[in-house]
Amino acid sequence: MTHFNLALLGFGNVGQALLQLLQRKAGQLEADYGLTFTITGIATARHGLAADPAGLNIEHALHLAASGGRLEALTTLSAPTDAFELLHLSQADVLFENTPVNYHTGQPALSYLRRALELGMHAITANKGPVVHGYQELTALAKEHGRKFYFESAVMDGAPIFSLFRAALPAAELHAFEAVEEALRRGNGDLLVDVEVDRIFFAIPLLYAQEGWRVRGDVVRALSADDDGAPAPALEPPPSPGEAPPAPW
Repeated sequence: MTHFNLALLGFGNVGQALLQLLQRKAGQLEADYGLTFTITGIATARHGLAADPAGLNIEHALHLAASGGRLEALTTLSAPTDAFELLHLSQADVLFENTPVNYHTGQPALSYLRRALELGMHAITANKGPVVHGYQELTALAKEHGRKFYFESAVMDGAPIFSLFRAALPAAELHAFEAVEEALRRGNGDLLVDVEVDRIFFAIPLLYAQEGWRVRGDVVRALSADDDGAPAPALEPPPSPGEAPPAPW
């Protein structure tokens, strides 16, 4: 049996959905994969911060977030002063980072992920910013510390592109994604994205869907939110015909 302490930076729509999913799958993870987990740290701009190596109550955390309460009520320990202190106090093995994106610098998420890796945590992000601005650094840092840096949920609506080649196609040579590339190039509304609202944990990158794509209205309202439910910052307009968008990795 392998046990992981988990920390979450960002506890808005996506962070809460992730926690609900982990809670629902806890029995299956233990029975099928020998994995158990404890939530030892949660941080959000609106609801505060809480860290306790002994564990935080998942149901209570979700209730506090839904009711506008403060996460400090989850533990009798003193609340961390910031996310960096939370990473130290949580004694987490894995960080799930889902703070609001900064397209210009990738901060502060980039620094959070860097610190987590330096502390010996696996780092997982749904945030495009630190991938664009710090991919090589974070990948090298993860290798140096014998940990993993994963960001698949930040690319192509969470489609299993990278894990497909890591696990199922180890000897394959990727030359191009012609159909996908063309859809991204055109950006003219030909790409229809339709996801059930209650499955937002599978559609993290839809938070930042490009302007010009046709996305169902209720999905946009449910998913186009940052850590605290406020509208997510818009991307630059879609590329003009024949102009390829920058690669998100």
